[in-house]
Amino acid sequence: MLIALLIDNIDFFEEKEDFINITIEKLKPIVDKIYFLGGKRKDSLNFTKAKELFSFLKNKHPDTNVLILNACSPFLDIALTQEMISEHLEYVFDYTYPENLPAGILPEIFDTAMLEFFIPTIPEELPVFKNSIREIIEGEISSYDCNIFITDTELSKYRIDFIPNNLNNLNLIKEIIEKNSYSLSLKKLEEILIENPSFLRQRPTYYEIEVSTEREKGEIFASNHLKRSGFIKIEDFKKIVEEIHKFSYNPVVSLGLYGEVFLHPEIDSIIEVVSSYKDILFIFESRGLYQDIEKIKKTLTLKNVKIIFDMSFIDPDKFRLYKSPLNDIIPSKELSTIEKDIKNLDNKEKIYIQFTRTKVNEEELMKFYENWSEFKDRIIIKKLDTFCGLLVNQRVVDLSPVKRFFCYHLKNDMVIFFNGDVPLCRQDLNGSHIVGNIFKDGIKNCWENGNEYFLSHFNGSFEPEKLCKNCDEWWIFNF
Repeated sequence: MLIALLIDNIDFFEEKEDFINITIEKLKPIVDKIYFLGGKRKDSLNFTKAKELFSFLKNKHPDTNVLILNACSPFLDIALTQEMISEHLEYVFDYTYPENLPAGILPEIFDTAMLEFFIPTIPEELPVFKNSIREIIEGEISSYDCNIFITDTELSKYRIDFIPNNLNNLNLIKEIIEKNSYSLSLKKLEEILIENPSFLRQRPTYYEIEVSTEREKGEIFASNHLKRSGFIKIEDFKKIVEEIHKFSYNPVVSLGLYGEVFLHPEIDSIIEVVSSYKDILFIFESRGLYQDIEKIKKTLTLKNVKIIFDMSFIDPDKFRLYKSPLNDIIPSKELSTIEKDIKNLDNKEKIYIQFTRTKVNEEELMKFYENWSEFKDRIIIKKLDTFCGLLVNQRVVDLSPVKRFFCYHLKNDMVIFFNGDVPLCRQDLNGSHIVGNIFKDGIKNCWENGNEYFLSHFNGSFEPEKLCKNCDEWWIFNF
C-alpha cells in the first residue's frame, strides 16, 4: 500500500486550491490514499505533536510506505517519483529522500514499519515537522536504512523552490505555468530556466539599508574607503520601509550596511517604525560601537527583530586598534565592557555574535568560540569583504566555487544608501554604479534597472567588469 501525506502550510495566495488540485491529479494514479497535514480542510490531520502523528500512521497504516510532500507542488515529477518508489521498494529502505533538489519536485518516502523503533525516541512535546520528516529524523538517521535519490540536475544552485512558500517562488511558478505548462519533467524545468533566466529574478528578498555611516577605523572594514557620511532621515526611512512592504512579501531587512545602526541620533524613531511592520524581519547589525545599551534592550523586545554584533576580536589591544570609532568624537568602549553588556542582555535567542575572519585575527578564532560559547549556533564566522579589491586582501582562505556562475546578490538583494540611492550591490561601496534612487524612481524601477547586469552574469560576461571582475562575494547567499 502507498499513501501520500500532503503538508498544507502555505496560505497567502488565491491560486492555492488550483495548485493543490494539480498535485492531487498527479498523485491519484499512484497512491491509494491522500491525507492532508495541517490546513483548514475538514479531513485534515491536525496533530500538533510528532508522536501523535506517527502513532496514528503506525496504527492506521502498518507496513505502508508514505510519500511526504507539500500540498502545493504543481511541478511534482511523477515519472521520477515512480523511479524513486521502485528503488525504495526494491531495496527495502526505511527512508528515501532526494538530494540537492528544490522543494516541490520529488517527495520523500518512509516505511511506517520503522515507526515501531522511531516513536520511542521522540520527545513527548516535540512538534510536528514543518516541511520534512528529516527535521525530526536527522539525529537518528544512521539508525535506519536510508537511501539518497540522486539526479543529475544543477537546479539547486538557483536557490529557488517550486512550492509557493514566498512571493518570488509563487511568481516563478505562475510564470512557468502560464508560458509553458505544469506537466513538465525536472529536465524540462531546468531547460526552461536556462532559456529564461529572467524568471529567476523576481523581487528582492533581502534589503540592506544604510542607517548611519559611523563605523570603525580598522582597515579590514570599510573605514576610510567610504567617501560619504550622514544619517538617514526618519521620514525617508519610513518611506523606504513602506516601499519595501508593498513590493516584497515577508522580506528580510538589514539595518546597518557599513555603519553602526545604534549610533543613529533618532534610533528610538527607527525602532518605532520597525515595530509597525510585523511582516518584515529586521536585522540590526551593530559594529560594536553603540553607546546606549538601553536602546539595544528596547530593540530586543520586538518580535520581528534580530541583532548581530560584529566583535571579531578577543585581544583588547587589537579590538581597540581595529574596532574603535573612526570618528574621534564618539567615545570608545573597552572590549570587556561590551562583552559584559551583551552577555547580560535578555532575549539572547535573538542575538548573533560575528567574527570577521582575517589574517589579523585568525589565531583568536578558537578563543572567540570559547568566549562566546553560550551563543552556540548563533556565532557567525564571516569571510573578509575586500569590496572587489578595494581593501588589502587579508583573507585566510578563498572558498569561492571553482566555476563561476551568476551573482546571488544581483538575484536577491537590494542595497539602499541613506540618501535613497540604490547601488548595483553592497560591493559598490561608493556608488559607482547607481541603478536608481528610491525617492525619484521608485523601488520597482530601481530593481528592474539591475536586470541587465543579472542577465549578463547568467550568460557568463559578469558586467560591469570593473566592479565584478575581482569580486568573491557573488556566491554568498543571504535570504
